[in-house]
Amino acid sequence: DITTYTFSGHSIGTAGRRHVIVGISGMSTVADRTISSVTVGGITATSVIQISNNNGTFFQRSAIYVAVVPTGTTADIVVTWSAGQLCTGIATWAAYDLRRGVADTTATSTASTGTASISVPGGGFAILYLGSTTNAAARTYTWTNGTERFDQTIEGGVIQTGADNTHQATSATTYTATPNAASDTSGALFASFR
Repeated sequence: DITTYTFSGHSIGTAGRRHVIVGISGMSTVADRTISSVTVGGITATSVIQISNNNGTFFQRSAIYVAVVPTGTTADIVVTWSAGQLCTGIATWAAYDLRRGVADTTATSTASTGTASISVPGGGFAILYLGSTTNAAARTYTWTNGTERFDQTIEGGVIQTGADNTHQATSATTYTATPNAASDTSGALFASFR
């Protein structure tokens, strides 16, 4: 229950012309907290998209950040919030030879079943990330049109799940994260890159 979370020695993939994409989920029962900064191996990451949601008891924030990190295979990832959070989780993707370090398209959803349609450029990919606060620790998610990479419980009742999908040709695709039961508060993020 702290303001700054350090995830030490986190895997970030093979060194090279690499952007590290970081999914972040945090929860408070006091107020909505904003993210003050994110660093990957000491390199400042830039916000791609964020969403907050609350039901009067739980304040959930999900975010995607990106940083250019050409060296190393592991790094300390540091997330600093505007004030103390009850918990925080992260996930990372390594992306190589991007045209630019910003998303081509983005979308959000605060529905229990997170869903959105985004246009993904040909030769590009979609990053799909959802953070959820629930009273049921056994909550799991199933992704439609994306390859699920993780489905984790963070400190009891907070869940994070993520997926991705590559596209040979430009196309608009609807992505959905379906829980095995309704969640209390969730925020889903969808972003495409090339």
